[in-house]
Amino acid sequence: MFPDNPVLDPALDKFNRFPFSQRIAEVIVSRRDSSSIAIGIYGAWGEGKTTIFNFIEKTLENNSNIICVRFNPWFFRDEEKLLLSFFKTLADALDRKLTTRAQDIGGWLAKCGEIIAPLSLADPTGSIRGSGQIFEKLGNLFSQVELEENKKRIEKILEEENKRLVIFIDDIDRLDKSEIQSIFKLVKLSAGFKNTIYLLAFDEEKVASAISEKYGSGDLEAGRSFLEKIIQVPLTLPQVSFGSLQKFCFECVDEALKNADLELVEEDVRRFVKCFSEGLAIQLKTPRVAQRYGNTITFSMPLLKGEVNIVDLLLIEGVKVFYPKLYNSIKEKPSYFLGEVLDQGANFEDVKKIITGFIEQSTSDLSQEAQFYAKNLLKELFPRLTGILGNIHHGSDWQVRWTQQKRIASTRYFKRYFAYSIPDDDISDQNLILFLNCLEQGSISDISNEIKKITNYQGSSVDLFITEIFKKIDNLSFPAAHNLALALAQIGDYFPRPETLFSFESPFSRVGILISHLIQRVDVLNKRLKLAKEILQTAKPICFATECFKWIRATKQNDEKEDSEDLFSESDIKIFAEVIVSRIREVAQAEAIYLILPESVRELLSFWAHCSSKKETTSYLRKFFEEDPNSAVDFLRCYIPTVWSMGMEPPYRVGLPSKSALQRSTYDAIISVVDSELLIESLRKVYDEKLNSPEFGRLNDNQTVEELAACQFVYIHNKVVADGAG
Repeated sequence: MFPDNPVLDPALDKFNRFPFSQRIAEVIVSRRDSSSIAIGIYGAWGEGKTTIFNFIEKTLENNSNIICVRFNPWFFRDEEKLLLSFFKTLADALDRKLTTRAQDIGGWLAKCGEIIAPLSLADPTGSIRGSGQIFEKLGNLFSQVELEENKKRIEKILEEENKRLVIFIDDIDRLDKSEIQSIFKLVKLSAGFKNTIYLLAFDEEKVASAISEKYGSGDLEAGRSFLEKIIQVPLTLPQVSFGSLQKFCFECVDEALKNADLELVEEDVRRFVKCFSEGLAIQLKTPRVAQRYGNTITFSMPLLKGEVNIVDLLLIEGVKVFYPKLYNSIKEKPSYFLGEVLDQGANFEDVKKIITGFIEQSTSDLSQEAQFYAKNLLKELFPRLTGILGNIHHGSDWQVRWTQQKRIASTRYFKRYFAYSIPDDDISDQNLILFLNCLEQGSISDISNEIKKITNYQGSSVDLFITEIFKKIDNLSFPAAHNLALALAQIGDYFPRPETLFSFESPFSRVGILISHLIQRVDVLNKRLKLAKEILQTAKPICFATECFKWIRATKQNDEKEDSEDLFSESDIKIFAEVIVSRIREVAQAEAIYLILPESVRELLSFWAHCSSKKETTSYLRKFFEEDPNSAVDFLRCYIPTVWSMGMEPPYRVGLPSKSALQRSTYDAIISVVDSELLIESLRKVYDEKLNSPEFGRLNDNQTVEELAACQFVYIHNKVVADGAG
């Protein structure tokens, strides 16, 4: 980090402050006039006023006739305590520096403070505010006459000892208004001491504004006029050259990069320097701002190392330091800057007007020139704004490139730049790299556990994980692909399988597709056969084995060639199918499979019947239907279709699932695994004559979904038989 501390050693003076300080010190030393004088060092926050004080004091230390006193007004909020402490500070300093009569002068200074403090509380009419103790103190101890006598005694001793007091009062502009007013009252009341020099450092504009309310008409010029009565010698800090500031700022950047163990390639260096010069440089006005920028990036870069585009991070952190209002606006309305609002179908000119107005409001605190610089930087960080602030348009298809480059303009990466961490719905790039690097050596169970950890234990980053593995699959070694495929197969139930209109878009199906592509990566046929068989033998749950089988069967040896052969021969596929059928038989032995696995029984029974025979599945189901006819209802329930609303009816929401009427396709799926007469016979034992309805039927209040499905099945069956299609 870069400590925001004033410089003490002139050897560390980066901004040529020491020669200026040295000249001030030399003038103080050579001054022959014994009258009191107040010198003002004017400069904005962060320009180095305290460093100037340090250098002046260091130069004056070489002169034995100068007594330097530092007074810090920050510790005293009460005006009376402020004044008492001021004179006590002077007394303590003189006790240490004077070789003779120190005790006398210290005591007299303390008395001066006790007299002046209550006098400072006088209002314009001359009356004293405060409690009766102040009146008693004044009446019993001191008087204005005594004050004058003490002043003369102190001045005489200073003159006899050939000493001069130089009193430094810093950070005045950091006080609140009433405290600033008290400080200048203090200087005014005590300025009568001879051989005393006041050095006051402050921002002229801030102080003038504060004192104008009490000592002027309330405007800035009135405050400045009052300052002229107090400050005899106003000195404005020499402006630091922009070259020195930029050099210092770039040194801070270099140091921050080294601390984070990062190095920019030449292209990145050119981009950063160009964007800094054309976007941030105009706001680089003080060393403190450069230090703040250095500290900001020193903090953020290690947190986001490898997770974002480093140049973009350097630039957006620059926006945070140099354009804080704009930075907050970017956080507030990311869709304006990412261009998402442009993709929502609204009129372009309307959107342009809204975004332009928002940016104007977000930069309203800047000069016209600074606004121009800020907009330059916005167009670099968020290229889709070039169509709003210029005439070059970038479509949403650019997101692919920006995501690859980890740019802040990427909708995926944007949040990282502001959260300084990886959001819950995202995946750390560094963790993913470590994961992929360990695939060859890691155990299958360890890899499975790491997948869960990376995806936040079934968090919303599961889909992203699958997408990222697809992107990197061609770079995986054969052993890595082998181990990853087995690890994924063993946690199939970890991947969500929601009922959706397009089931292949679910993570469950996408992982099945991914596994088929990982098998494709194994180039030796025997190893590929062995891997595929092991996956189908170990995939959990068993319905995930059928999902993997589906995609293994559909995969080609080379996806890029239209005439590419299948990954496996038909004889290989038959062997794979028998592996799964054996697993289904084993699962089905204990209990009715439609009770154990109601959500996947359709595909399991279908697979069993197709790869073995309908006769075998009918025989299996007959056993349960004959034992309990209600078991046929449980079976049928698993086949009732789910549909998704289009939002045309209450509650007017798209995508809500609900149970629908049996279709001919459903009927065909059922009779592909069980004899239709067996099922109807069993259903009649439950519903009897209710199944004789001549109409297809719709659900009513007196009917269950299962009863309606049974009626519809019988209706479709009768129609099929009547049409001669059965």
